[in-house]
Amino acid sequence: MRKFIQKHQSVLILIGLCYCCTFYYLGSSNYLTYHEAFVAQAAREIESSGDWIIPTINQTPWLEKPPLPFWTVAILSRVLGGIDEWTARAPFAIAGVVLVFVVYSTAKNHFGSRIGLLAGCIQSTTIWFITRSRLAEADIMLVAIITSAMFALDRFRTSIHDDKIQK
Repeated sequence: MRKFIQKHQSVLILIGLCYCCTFYYLGSSNYLTYHEAFVAQAAREIESSGDWIIPTINQTPWLEKPPLPFWTVAILSRVLGGIDEWTARAPFAIAGVVLVFVVYSTAKNHFGSRIGLLAGCIQSTTIWFITRSRLAEADIMLVAIITSAMFALDRFRTSIHDDKIQK
C-alpha cells in the first residue's frame, strides 16, 4: 500500500483537491441559478420527449448553447432516476476534474512531476475553476474539451518528433 501511495501521490493529492473544491456539498443548494435552470429544464424535456437532437425549453427549440451539457445531465438523470441539484451539476464537476488532470498531465510531460502537480493544484484552486465546475453551465465543459484536444495534439506532435529523432 505504501508503494502505491508513493507512486500515485500526485494523483491522490489532485483527487483530494478536486473533491474538496468541486464535489463537496455539490448539490447542497436548494435552487439552481438562472442559467442552471435552463440546463436542467432542457435535460428534463429531452428525457420526457425522447428528442435528443434539438433541445427545447417549454417545447421551444433552445439552440443558444451546444447540446452536450443537456445530454450529459439527461443521461445522468436517467441513470440516477431524476434531475435534482446534484445530477444537474455533476457532469460539469466531472468536466472540471478532467480539466485539472489534463493540465497536470500536460505540465508533467513538459516540465516534470513537481511542476505537473503544481499546475494541477493551481488549476483546481482558482476561483474561476471552483465557480464554474460547481455550476451547471456549459463553460467548464467547453474548456475541458478544448484543453483535452490541445493535449492530444501536443502528444501527437511529441510522438512524431520523438519518432524522427529515433530514426
